[in-house]
Amino acid sequence: MIDADPVAACVRDIMAERGSWTGSAAELWRAGAHRSNHDLLNECTGWPKNPRAFAGRLRRAQPFLRALGIQIAFSREGRAGTRVIRIYTRAEDIAMTVSTVSTVSDNRHGADLSHPRPELEQAL
Repeated sequence: MIDADPVAACVRDIMAERGSWTGSAAELWRAGAHRSNHDLLNECTGWPKNPRAFAGRLRRAQPFLRALGIQIAFSREGRAGTRVIRIYTRAEDIAMTVSTVSTVSDNRHGADLSHPRPELEQAL
């Protein structure tokens, strides 16, 4: 399936060279077009005509890429809600999860929830 879809094949090739990629659909669409030896924008190649179509195809390819260890996350950042695509390998999945854990506080009671079960920590 990956080889039959030029979008999935492009992402697989990009991720073979690096551990992660972050940017917009337009940036990834252009990067994929530049990677090809032939004109990807040609209709017969199956390459999406615009970044919006590219993002849709990327969403449909997610399960197949996930099977190869490539994770894709779509999000919005900043006040303007800029759309961002993050692509990373499973090896980085663990590191990314650990690095994003932060102290959470309950504003209603002012309780620090960074250690939800302090009795376990004291017992150790």
